[in-house]
Amino acid sequence: MQSPSPLRDPLILVGALLLVHVLLVFNHGFYTDDWVMFRITPDYPVDTDFLIHGAGHPFLFIYVTLANLSGHPATVMNLMAIAAIIIGALNLRSLLERLRLFSDFEAALFAFLVWSYAGYQSWATKVVASYLFSFAMLCLGLNLLSILVEAGPRRFGLRAAALVTIFLS
Repeated sequence: MQSPSPLRDPLILVGALLLVHVLLVFNHGFYTDDWVMFRITPDYPVDTDFLIHGAGHPFLFIYVTLANLSGHPATVMNLMAIAAIIIGALNLRSLLERLRLFSDFEAALFAFLVWSYAGYQSWATKVVASYLFSFAMLCLGLNLLSILVEAGPRRFGLRAAALVTIFLS
């Protein structure tokens, strides 16, 4: 009997998550507080100043500013949400496998359950994509730390990357 491809489970996980979050592709509107932060048209005034001074969210400010600079903030935030869901799920699955807590199937199923729920709010509000991206960075940083445990403590670059990623999440 032939062993399954090492890419089979990750590809099934990504395909299932894309299927679950397909509504993100069709959502190009702005809802709730999104209309305050995103530049809907080139001459539309935005108020992102409160993200730093009032709300104290400098990373959210950076996400929103980059989305506005693109000229297509809805598309950028949708892509960021989808990228976060895929990156976070693959890293969570890898972390669980590396820690030997679950079988391959159980790790993929757990990652699917965690990340299929995480993106539903992005179907309505764009600003949630930055929180998904932060959660994905946490999963990435923890996965890098688990790789570091296997590789040994002398890998300074990997250690720095893991700690910076966790800090920025």
